[in-house]
Amino acid sequence: MSTPAVLRLARSSLRAHRRRFLGTFAAVLLGVAFLTGTLVMGDTLRASFDSMFTSATRGTDAIVRSSVTVTAAGEAQGSRGPVDAALAERLAEVPGSPPPRPGSRARASCSPPTAPRRRQGPPTLAGNWIEDPALNPYRLAEGRAPRAPAR
Repeated sequence: MSTPAVLRLARSSLRAHRRRFLGTFAAVLLGVAFLTGTLVMGDTLRASFDSMFTSATRGTDAIVRSSVTVTAAGEAQGSRGPVDAALAERLAEVPGSPPPRPGSRARASCSPPTAPRRRQGPPTLAGNWIEDPALNPYRLAEGRAPRAPAR
């Protein structure tokens, strides 16, 4: 069959089966649109998390943490155990370094007691407040910084 004959046959088939062609075209168009939307949303979320974790550690040269991992029941990832106080004293003697700031982090969730516990979503981390703005990963949107330890 020659090329003009194949094109004639394709055109006549399209005229005879317009609804089938439009349905196939719409299905392909919607599939590509959903795939594109999913990929764009995934990249946007990945960039947001990268930016969030980068800004949380900006200005920090080193973090000293324990080699002991403490995992609570039902938790996929553990947190680090405490660091010996003698190590903090040794770190304070390093020339040119600021005094070490003790810190602790834990999983936290702020919600009413009757609300169900979330299993997925953004990280739910909480930590202590550090007075030095260069070392503090938190920025106040409104309100004031803590003035005394919680009781």
